[in-house]
Amino acid sequence: MHSLCFYCLSQGFCKKQHCRLVTNGEISNPRWVYDVRMAASRHKQAPCDWAEYLTDLYRDYLGWIVDPTGCETFLNLDPLFEPNARFFFRDFCRAPNPNANCFVRPQSWERVRVLATILRARFPAEAELWGVRAANDNDKKSM
Repeated sequence: MHSLCFYCLSQGFCKKQHCRLVTNGEISNPRWVYDVRMAASRHKQAPCDWAEYLTDLYRDYLGWIVDPTGCETFLNLDPLFEPNARFFFRDFCRAPNPNANCFVRPQSWERVRVLATILRARFPAEAELWGVRAANDNDKKSM
């Protein structure tokens, strides 16, 4: 965690630190969803604790969230507290099978958007490679 400079302290957030809001394209990418689920599974939260955990991470984030146009936006945390959300967290926030083709149901898109945006904001180095796969030059099929 870094401290804020005097200017940023007076604003309450760091102008230099920002995070992009998760897009529909990312949520519809099975590789990206797989990586988000793997990242979430490493946080070892009980399903009933995920909403509070994400709220705390968002509250303590010193930067700001930007939409695709670059304007500041605020996350609506309501999807995290909907009835039966703990069942979503139970299923989504555990490691999927290695060969799983992960997808997100339309009803869960906003919940995944909030969860993934907060994890991306707080753990940017890890999130940088979500959905990225290395090319394999030694693959016999490409020879």
